[in-house]
Amino acid sequence: MKLTSAITTLLFAASASVVAAEPSKTETAPRVSYTDKGADANAAPNGWIELASPTPAKHGRQYITVDEDAGPFTQLRLDAAAGRPLVKAVRVLHTDGSEREVRVGKRLDPKRSAYVDLRGARAIEHVVVITDGRSGSYTLHGAPQHAVATR
Repeated sequence: MKLTSAITTLLFAASASVVAAEPSKTETAPRVSYTDKGADANAAPNGWIELASPTPAKHGRQYITVDEDAGPFTQLRLDAAAGRPLVKAVRVLHTDGSEREVRVGKRLDPKRSAYVDLRGARAIEHVVVITDGRSGSYTLHGAPQHAVATR
């Protein structure tokens, strides 16, 4: 009887410590593609770097962490990956703590991208893409400081 109560007490104490754990509210890991072939897989021949693989617009607000080693960017480009997602705005948070929100208000399609000028080359901590929460998906690309971005 004493053994049973000791085991029960031990199990109860162990489960209480597991239940008390709370997940972190901030994302500490960048987005990772299952199909990535290394760092060169993100670099496009025209100088743009993929910052987010196809991302569903149905969530309404998506936080995209940018690798700190990516360097400064001068421009962002949003492309339709599927459907015709409506991008309302893009919020850019820089590594120096400053932030800027740009109203986009464009419906993306394969022939129509949306561009965000960052007003100079600055390192980005993360980007928040705000959509209408409907169907479709988009990709996010950045033009690094040393590249010549083309439209």
